Amino acid sequence: VAIAHGFNKMENCIHYMQDEFHIRFHTDLLTNIPNAEGFYIYAAEKIAANPDATYAIAVAGINELNVINELYGFKVGDLIIKKLANMYSSFAGRHKGVAGRLAGGEFLLCFEYSDDIIKSIHKIASFDCKEFGVAFPATARIGIYIDEDHSKSINSMVSLAQLTKDKLDETSTYSYLIFDEEINKKIALEAFVTAQMYSALANKEFVPYFQPQYNHKTHKMVGAEVLCRWFQDDDKMVSPGIFIPIFEKSGFVKQLDKYMWEKAFATVRNWID
Repeated sequence: VAIAHGFNKMENCIHYMQDEFHIRFHTDLLTNIPNAEGFYIYAAEKIAANPDATYAIAVAGINELNVINELYGFKVGDLIIKKLANMYSSFAGRHKGVAGRLAGGEFLLCFEYSDDIIKSIHKIASFDCKEFGVAFPATARIGIYIDEDHSKSINSMVSLAQLTKDKLDETSTYSYLIFDEEINKKIALEAFVTAQMYSALANKEFVPYFQPQYNHKTHKMVGAEVLCRWFQDDDKMVSPGIFIPIFEKSGFVKQLDKYMWEKAFATVRNWID
Protein backbone atom coordinates (compact mmCIF):
# COMPACT_ATOMS: atom_id res chain seq x y z
CA VAL A 1 0.00 0.00 0.00
CA ALA A 2 2.87 2.35 0.85
CA ILE A 3 4.56 1.64 -2.51
CA ALA A 4 1.27 2.29 -4.31
CA HIS A 5 1.27 5.75 -2.72
CA GLY A 6 4.74 6.48 -4.12
CA PHE A 7 6.88 5.51 -1.14
CA ASN A 8 9.73 3.44 -2.60
CA LYS A 9 12.22 3.62 0.27
CA MET A 10 12.11 1.46 3.39
CA GLU A 11 12.26 4.43 5.77
CA ASN A 12 9.39 6.13 3.95
CA CYS A 13 7.34 2.94 4.10
CA ILE A 14 7.92 2.72 7.85
CA HIS A 15 6.77 6.34 8.34
CA TYR A 16 3.70 5.65 6.21
CA MET A 17 2.84 2.58 8.27
CA GLN A 18 3.29 4.55 11.51
CA ASP A 19 0.86 7.21 10.28
CA GLU A 20 -1.58 4.49 9.19
CA PHE A 21 -1.38 2.74 12.57
CA HIS A 22 -1.82 6.07 14.35
CA ILE A 23 -5.06 6.70 12.43
CA ARG A 24 -6.34 3.18 13.02
CA PHE A 25 -5.49 3.31 16.73
CA HIS A 26 -7.54 6.48 17.16
CA THR A 27 -10.53 5.47 14.99
CA ASP A 28 -13.66 3.63 16.08
CA LEU A 29 -14.00 0.54 13.89
CA LEU A 30 -17.81 0.54 13.74
CA THR A 31 -18.46 4.20 12.96
CA ASN A 32 -15.17 5.29 11.39
CA ILE A 33 -15.13 8.42 13.57
CA PRO A 34 -12.54 9.03 16.32
CA ASN A 35 -12.64 6.75 19.35
CA ALA A 36 -12.21 8.19 22.84
CA GLU A 37 -8.41 8.42 22.59
CA GLY A 38 -8.63 10.05 19.18
CA PHE A 39 -11.30 12.47 20.36
CA TYR A 40 -9.13 13.68 23.26
CA ILE A 41 -6.30 14.45 20.81
CA TYR A 42 -8.36 16.04 18.04
CA ALA A 43 -10.54 18.07 20.42
CA ALA A 44 -7.44 19.48 22.13
CA GLU A 45 -6.06 20.42 18.70
CA LYS A 46 -9.31 22.18 17.71
CA ILE A 47 -9.39 24.21 20.93
CA ALA A 48 -5.68 25.07 20.69
CA ALA A 49 -6.13 26.22 17.08
CA ASN A 50 -8.92 28.64 18.09
CA PRO A 51 -7.67 30.23 21.35
CA ASP A 52 -10.09 33.15 21.15
CA ALA A 53 -13.16 30.92 20.79
CA THR A 54 -15.18 29.33 23.60
CA TYR A 55 -15.72 25.61 23.12
CA ALA A 56 -18.18 23.16 24.61
CA ILE A 57 -17.56 19.49 25.36
CA ALA A 58 -20.62 17.23 25.39
CA VAL A 59 -21.42 13.60 26.12
CA ALA A 60 -24.52 12.20 24.39
CA GLY A 61 -26.01 8.88 25.47
CA ILE A 62 -28.73 7.03 23.52
CA ASN A 63 -31.64 6.13 25.80
CA GLU A 64 -33.36 3.33 23.93
CA LEU A 65 -30.35 1.44 22.53
CA ASN A 66 -30.76 -1.62 24.78
CA VAL A 67 -34.46 -1.83 23.91
CA ILE A 68 -33.66 -1.53 20.20
CA ASN A 69 -31.03 -4.26 20.44
CA GLU A 70 -33.44 -6.58 22.26
CA LEU A 71 -36.42 -5.96 19.97
CA TYR A 72 -34.72 -5.55 16.60
CA GLY A 73 -31.29 -7.12 16.98
CA PHE A 74 -27.75 -5.79 17.29
CA LYS A 75 -27.39 -5.28 13.52
CA VAL A 76 -30.15 -2.67 13.60
CA GLY A 77 -28.62 -1.16 16.73
CA ASP A 78 -25.26 -0.87 14.94
CA LEU A 79 -26.94 0.82 11.95
CA ILE A 80 -28.46 3.39 14.26
CA ILE A 81 -25.12 3.96 15.99
CA LYS A 82 -23.50 4.57 12.58
CA LYS A 83 -26.26 6.98 11.59
CA LEU A 84 -25.93 8.90 14.84
CA ALA A 85 -22.15 8.99 14.46
CA ASN A 86 -22.57 10.69 11.08
CA MET A 87 -25.13 13.11 12.52
CA TYR A 88 -22.99 14.07 15.51
CA SER A 89 -19.85 14.31 13.38
CA SER A 90 -21.66 16.58 10.92
CA PHE A 91 -23.01 18.77 13.74
CA ALA A 92 -19.59 19.16 15.37
CA GLY A 93 -17.88 19.76 12.03
CA ARG A 94 -20.26 22.60 11.16
CA HIS A 95 -19.24 24.31 14.38
CA LYS A 96 -15.44 23.98 14.07
CA GLY A 97 -15.29 20.86 16.19
CA VAL A 98 -15.07 17.09 16.17
CA ALA A 99 -17.17 14.14 17.36
CA GLY A 100 -16.10 10.75 18.65
CA ARG A 101 -17.55 7.57 20.07
CA LEU A 102 -16.95 6.87 23.74
CA ALA A 103 -18.42 3.37 24.00
CA GLY A 104 -21.67 1.57 23.20
CA GLY A 105 -24.31 4.21 22.59
CA GLU A 106 -22.32 7.12 24.03
CA PHE A 107 -20.73 9.83 21.89
CA LEU A 108 -18.39 12.74 22.52
CA LEU A 109 -18.73 16.15 20.91
CA CYS A 110 -16.48 19.18 20.81
CA PHE A 111 -17.90 22.31 19.18
CA GLU A 112 -17.65 26.08 19.30
CA TYR A 113 -20.05 27.48 21.87
CA SER A 114 -22.74 30.06 21.28
CA ASP A 115 -26.27 30.48 22.63
CA ASP A 116 -27.75 29.73 19.21
CA ILE A 117 -25.73 26.52 18.84
CA ILE A 118 -26.76 25.35 22.31
CA LYS A 119 -30.42 26.05 21.47
CA SER A 120 -30.09 23.83 18.39
CA ILE A 121 -28.83 20.87 20.47
CA HIS A 122 -32.37 19.48 20.70
CA LYS A 123 -32.21 18.77 16.97
CA ILE A 124 -29.60 16.05 17.57
CA ALA A 125 -31.23 14.75 20.74
CA SER A 126 -33.93 12.82 18.87
CA PHE A 127 -33.56 10.60 15.81
CA ASP A 128 -36.23 8.99 13.60
CA CYS A 129 -35.42 5.29 13.16
CA LYS A 130 -38.22 4.34 10.74
CA GLU A 131 -35.77 3.69 7.90
CA PHE A 132 -34.39 0.82 9.99
CA GLY A 133 -37.83 -0.59 10.78
CA VAL A 134 -37.86 0.77 14.34
CA ALA A 135 -41.29 2.09 15.30
CA PHE A 136 -40.12 4.72 17.79
CA PRO A 137 -37.45 7.43 17.68
CA ALA A 138 -34.15 7.11 19.48
CA THR A 139 -33.53 9.89 21.98
CA ALA A 140 -30.40 11.02 23.75
CA ARG A 141 -29.48 12.68 27.01
CA ILE A 142 -26.70 15.23 26.54
CA GLY A 143 -24.48 16.67 29.24
CA ILE A 144 -22.53 19.80 28.29
CA TYR A 145 -19.49 21.46 29.82
CA ILE A 146 -18.59 24.96 28.54
CA ASP A 147 -14.85 25.64 28.53
CA GLU A 148 -14.94 29.29 29.54
CA ASP A 149 -11.60 29.62 31.34
CA HIS A 150 -9.48 26.98 29.52
CA SER A 151 -8.39 25.59 32.90
CA LYS A 152 -9.31 21.93 32.43
CA SER A 153 -8.03 19.10 30.26
CA ILE A 154 -10.25 17.40 27.69
CA ASN A 155 -10.45 14.34 29.96
CA SER A 156 -11.67 16.46 32.88
CA MET A 157 -14.25 18.25 30.75
CA VAL A 158 -15.53 14.93 29.38
CA SER A 159 -15.87 13.62 32.95
CA LEU A 160 -17.86 16.68 34.03
CA ALA A 161 -20.06 16.48 30.92
CA GLN A 162 -20.64 12.77 31.65
CA LEU A 163 -21.63 13.50 35.25
CA THR A 164 -23.93 16.26 34.04
CA LYS A 165 -25.57 13.87 31.57
CA ASP A 166 -26.15 11.40 34.38
CA LYS A 167 -28.19 14.02 36.22
CA LEU A 168 -30.80 13.64 33.47
CA ASP A 169 -32.84 10.46 33.78
CA GLU A 170 -34.50 8.76 30.81
CA THR A 171 -37.91 10.21 31.68
CA SER A 172 -36.66 13.79 31.80
CA THR A 173 -38.45 16.28 29.59
CA TYR A 174 -35.12 18.01 28.97
CA SER A 175 -32.78 16.62 26.31
CA TYR A 176 -29.66 18.38 27.53
CA LEU A 177 -28.19 19.90 30.66
CA ILE A 178 -25.31 22.37 31.01
CA PHE A 179 -22.81 22.01 33.84
CA ASP A 180 -23.10 24.85 36.36
CA GLU A 181 -22.17 25.61 39.96
CA GLU A 182 -25.30 23.91 41.32
CA ILE A 183 -24.42 20.68 39.51
CA ASN A 184 -20.83 21.08 40.71
CA LYS A 185 -22.07 21.17 44.33
CA LYS A 186 -24.20 18.06 43.78
CA ILE A 187 -21.26 16.20 42.22
CA ALA A 188 -19.00 17.23 45.11
CA LEU A 189 -21.61 16.14 47.65
CA GLU A 190 -22.10 12.81 45.90
CA ALA A 191 -18.35 12.23 45.85
CA PHE A 192 -18.10 13.08 49.57
CA VAL A 193 -20.97 10.78 50.57
CA THR A 194 -19.61 7.94 48.40
CA ALA A 195 -16.16 8.30 49.97
CA GLN A 196 -17.62 8.21 53.50
CA MET A 197 -20.24 5.45 53.27
CA TYR A 198 -18.07 2.35 53.88
CA SER A 199 -16.26 3.83 56.87
CA ALA A 200 -19.60 5.05 58.22
CA LEU A 201 -20.94 1.50 58.10
CA ALA A 202 -17.83 0.12 59.80
CA ASN A 203 -18.05 2.82 62.50
CA LYS A 204 -21.75 2.08 63.09
CA GLU A 205 -22.79 5.62 62.21
CA PHE A 206 -26.10 4.36 60.77
CA VAL A 207 -28.72 4.20 63.52
CA PRO A 208 -32.20 2.63 63.36
CA TYR A 209 -35.08 4.88 64.39
CA PHE A 210 -38.47 3.31 65.02
CA GLN A 211 -41.49 5.25 63.79
CA PRO A 212 -44.62 3.97 65.60
CA GLN A 213 -47.59 2.63 63.66
CA TYR A 214 -50.98 2.90 65.33
CA ASN A 215 -54.38 1.28 64.94
CA HIS A 216 -56.69 4.28 64.83
CA LYS A 217 -59.68 2.26 65.98
CA THR A 218 -58.04 0.86 69.12
CA HIS A 219 -55.58 3.73 69.60
CA LYS A 220 -52.86 1.17 70.23
CA MET A 221 -49.43 0.86 68.73
CA VAL A 222 -49.31 -2.24 66.50
CA GLY A 223 -45.88 -1.95 64.92
CA ALA A 224 -43.11 0.35 63.81
CA GLU A 225 -41.35 1.34 60.62
CA VAL A 226 -37.58 1.16 60.85
CA LEU A 227 -35.91 4.30 59.51
CA CYS A 228 -32.20 4.82 58.91
CA ARG A 229 -30.49 7.87 60.37
CA TRP A 230 -26.84 8.73 59.71
CA PHE A 231 -24.94 10.50 62.49
CA GLN A 232 -21.34 11.38 61.78
CA ASP A 233 -18.58 11.60 64.38
CA ASP A 234 -19.48 15.19 65.27
CA ASP A 235 -23.14 14.11 65.81
CA LYS A 236 -24.11 15.94 62.66
CA MET A 237 -26.96 14.16 60.91
CA VAL A 238 -26.84 13.59 57.16
CA SER A 239 -30.30 13.90 55.63
CA PRO A 240 -31.74 10.65 54.19
CA GLY A 241 -32.89 12.76 51.24
CA ILE A 242 -29.21 13.24 50.44
CA PHE A 243 -27.64 9.84 51.10
CA ILE A 244 -30.40 7.37 50.14
CA PRO A 245 -30.50 8.32 46.41
CA ILE A 246 -26.69 8.15 46.26
CA PHE A 247 -26.65 4.76 47.99
CA GLU A 248 -29.31 3.44 45.61
CA LYS A 249 -27.33 4.65 42.61
CA SER A 250 -24.10 3.02 43.80
CA GLY A 251 -25.70 -0.22 44.99
CA PHE A 252 -24.44 0.35 48.54
CA VAL A 253 -28.05 0.43 49.71
CA LYS A 254 -28.05 -3.42 49.66
CA GLN A 255 -25.36 -3.52 52.34
CA LEU A 256 -27.17 -0.84 54.33
CA ASP A 257 -30.44 -2.81 54.09
CA LYS A 258 -28.74 -5.90 55.52
CA TYR A 259 -27.22 -3.87 58.34
CA MET A 260 -30.56 -2.25 59.21
CA TRP A 261 -32.36 -5.61 59.19
CA GLU A 262 -29.80 -7.00 61.64
CA LYS A 263 -30.10 -3.96 63.90
CA ALA A 264 -33.91 -4.12 63.81
CA PHE A 265 -34.03 -7.85 64.61
CA ALA A 266 -31.49 -7.41 67.40
CA THR A 267 -33.67 -4.70 68.92
CA VAL A 268 -36.80 -6.88 68.70
CA ARG A 269 -34.91 -9.81 70.23
CA ASN A 270 -33.84 -7.55 73.07
CA TRP A 271 -37.45 -6.47 73.65
CA ILE A 272 -38.59 -10.11 73.77
CA ASP A 273 -35.83 -11.03 76.20
